[in-house]
Amino acid sequence: MIGDGWITDALTGARDLTGDWQFNVYGKVTGTTLHATLRADVYGDTAGFLFSSSSVEDVYGRVNYYNFEWFEAVSGIDVPDGERLMVEFWLDVTAGGGSGVIEYYDNPDIDPQNTWNYFEIDALNLLAGSWQAAGGNPAGHVEIDSNVGAGQNNQQAAMAFWQDGFTPTFAPPSATLEFDWYCSAKDDTSQVQVQAYIDEAPGALVENVWFLDVTSVSTGWNHQSIDISAWVTEARDYYVEIGLYIARTRNDAADTILYDNVNISWGNYIAPPSFTMGYDNLQTPSGVIPVLNEFSGVPSTAYEIPMPVGAVVGSWVFVSFAYVMSGPIETVLDDSDITSGSGTQWDIAKWYDASDKNDPWKTYNKNNPASLNDLTTIDQTMGVWLHLTATDGTLTTGTLGAYSSVPVNVDLYTGWNLVGYPTENNEFANVALAGTGATWIASWQLAAPYVVDTTDLASTPMIEGEAYWVYVGSDTTWIVDPL
Repeated sequence: MIGDGWITDALTGARDLTGDWQFNVYGKVTGTTLHATLRADVYGDTAGFLFSSSSVEDVYGRVNYYNFEWFEAVSGIDVPDGERLMVEFWLDVTAGGGSGVIEYYDNPDIDPQNTWNYFEIDALNLLAGSWQAAGGNPAGHVEIDSNVGAGQNNQQAAMAFWQDGFTPTFAPPSATLEFDWYCSAKDDTSQVQVQAYIDEAPGALVENVWFLDVTSVSTGWNHQSIDISAWVTEARDYYVEIGLYIARTRNDAADTILYDNVNISWGNYIAPPSFTMGYDNLQTPSGVIPVLNEFSGVPSTAYEIPMPVGAVVGSWVFVSFAYVMSGPIETVLDDSDITSGSGTQWDIAKWYDASDKNDPWKTYNKNNPASLNDLTTIDQTMGVWLHLTATDGTLTTGTLGAYSSVPVNVDLYTGWNLVGYPTENNEFANVALAGTGATWIASWQLAAPYVVDTTDLASTPMIEGEAYWVYVGSDTTWIVDPL
């Protein structure tokens, strides 16, 4: 969101918002990569979300202050006396945001490009296969296993190192060297070291960034992570060298040290571009020119859904609302009148969509990821099952509405339909459903399975705020007089 939003004083009298609203944002961007459009979201302090309006003009390239202006044709929205309106300005980014860039040394998958370099100090009579570069990613090991030759020095040492080059494309603020090492055999009197170098020339073995004296056989692979930020500071060629060193006495048991999985990463953070919104500029101010007509109709209010008698925490209830309102189910059925206690709360909602023959049951579970919920919106034509987690006897909607001023059409499909009752006229089902061809009706009951059905429609009263199963023999439209 940009800034703190725009808010009105409490309105005097109910207001009709119908008309062309004007939005102005005086602002600029930093950088030359940002692509985005501006959006205004309009709320009432009791009504909640009212409408959203987006500009079509891209902010790209507006590095100097510029007046972004757009209009929104609003209709059918009214707010009650005393309402305060708030407008939030948002930037919807489509491309060019900031990012963290991490580059990696691309180590070879099989053998390194550079072969092992091997040095031995008076290390005669080494057995065959004493060292090698083998395996991938890269990998290698040093092994000394020797015998004594006549007249030869009883002490010997050997070192092998592997090297490869890497080149940052920018001056890294930080860099890390990682690899795994493993000592699989070690005599008690031998000296074994693992070493790491970062040099500016190949084979230099000058800038030692880390070493470790290995004192015992490893129980498994050891992962080593080394901060090399002090050595890798420029956009240039570098060489990493992993050295394996063994010094020992002849005729001791074999010594073996291995390494694998060398990797180097260096990071650079690209600061994200920003959008600056100017306030209080007399020539091109940011703000909103709303339409606040006097409202002469029935003002919108929250709807109070009565909970069935006997419903408690854990109950499944079967409810609807009679006012014209629609939106996300968790917004519409959010108890907005919690003055004490927990109000009426729920965690699972279910609706039967008779138009979807392959997958009629739709669910919204507050504990599920959004991708698993397929009951996303609700309106006054729908009846829903709610699983209660708290109740004070009434669920006050989080959205405002009023009875429709025109008949409400409810689509009925062949078979069972789960419907609301969008009218203030409480009537027996044979009267309320006249003309639909309905032959069965089911209503809520306290005990499982929580519904009771009948073909005697004249025995079942239909009451606003409740929901019903209605069975019809063919597709039809139920026309409901709301007043």
